[in-house]
Amino acid sequence: MSFWNWATTLGGLVTRLPPPEPLPGPTTLYAAAVLKVATQNIGRGESLGNNSGPDLDAYRKGGAGGAWCAAFVSHCLEHGAKGVEMPCPVKRSHRAKKLFKNALAVGTRVERPRPGDVVLWHRGAKGAATGHIGIVSRVEGNAFWSIQGNKGAFPSKVREYGSEIGEALLLGFARLP
Repeated sequence: MSFWNWATTLGGLVTRLPPPEPLPGPTTLYAAAVLKVATQNIGRGESLGNNSGPDLDAYRKGGAGGAWCAAFVSHCLEHGAKGVEMPCPVKRSHRAKKLFKNALAVGTRVERPRPGDVVLWHRGAKGAATGHIGIVSRVEGNAFWSIQGNKGAFPSKVREYGSEIGEALLLGFARLP
């Protein structure tokens, strides 16, 4: 019999302990490893010019230039997989909306984020082809924080930003396998 179904008698009354609240941390070892990589990259980013520098070259694996938020998240997904000794389940992309779609192909869309989930926003006008992506780092009520790259003016660095669930340009969350 599980601990949570264990009944005790108190003064002739039988009471059941309530089920535990969901843990506030990542849902899988892979998600925890992805979050760890993202956290280790805080402070890295642009250094030689807008959208350029050795950190960005590493995120892009020597690939094309341009916006680098998706390259950063791809880097976290790949290195997180190495940290738990598994092949990366999410196909790399340097386009935020495509990377989110790739994460959903192996994971699950969720309404309430947990640390280690992938988060996606529209970038520019709602419905635009461009997007912005990050890794959820913590959640408190309807507020959540995520680690992102390529947000803000040069020299943009990887850092943690706060947001609210339900904000206008937020597209959703993908829970990693």
